Amino acid sequence: MSQSFVKDILWLAFPPGLRADRRFLVTLAVYLDASGPNAEINALVVAGAISTPDKWQAFSDEWTGALYDFEQLPYFHMTDFDSGKGVYENWQERGVKRPRFDRLLKIIERYVLGSVGASISILLCEKHYAVRPLETAYGLTASHCFLAMADYYIENGDSDEPIIHTMEHGDDGYGRLEAVYHQFYRDKVVREKARLGGKLSVEKKKFPPLQAADILAFEGWKQWARDFGGDLRPPRYSFNRLRARIPDGWVNLDEARIQAMRAAGK
Repeated sequence: MSQSFVKDILWLAFPPGLRADRRFLVTLAVYLDASGPNAEINALVVAGAISTPDKWQAFSDEWTGALYDFEQLPYFHMTDFDSGKGVYENWQERGVKRPRFDRLLKIIERYVLGSVGASISILLCEKHYAVRPLETAYGLTASHCFLAMADYYIENGDSDEPIIHTMEHGDDGYGRLEAVYHQFYRDKVVREKARLGGKLSVEKKKFPPLQAADILAFEGWKQWARDFGGDLRPPRYSFNRLRARIPDGWVNLDEARIQAMRAAGK
């Protein structure tokens, strides 16, 4: 992917009037992605990576350069990388898997200011929401993330600039996340509380910041199995590293939280 293409799609996501400058460094750009569920880990995770438009530009420049060095990859997909499928099949044998991933983690650590995420058991959704439990899982986790991003903004910002939300077009949960966003946006009180900055921006997987969200969502999904799914292995190296170096607000929507949401009519 060329540098000019990255600049073009960044311009579409952040028109000049919304770009961060020295006065508005607290303007946040948020990227959502989702991992799971499958037969091994029956849970869903939605995650958001938070930064400013100018930092995302620098992030995208470095990320694109790294992928070009990795045999001109068009984009990075965490699930295939972790399982060693496709273009990543022989990376472990060649001794390049760990150093290449370390390079990407360093770029995330350098430019991502924070992250938010929510996980939920599909079994709990089936218990409390018998109709379309997977769609409900997307809705509940997305709702938490939208509000948690606003909390991060309030704790770390000092202006009234809106939060710009971007997610991947074609993701399995896109329709549900889009519906939640629009529901929030139509309610003036909720819109202002969540600092929603206008129309939901949609990009393809090649948009570099979405690939950072993909990594965060995948790592959170794997960690859910260790915390709640009976996987007795220790936390993954990459999960510990990201949690240690990037401030985050992650929750698991457990039985008590779901009951509270149902009581509130959500």
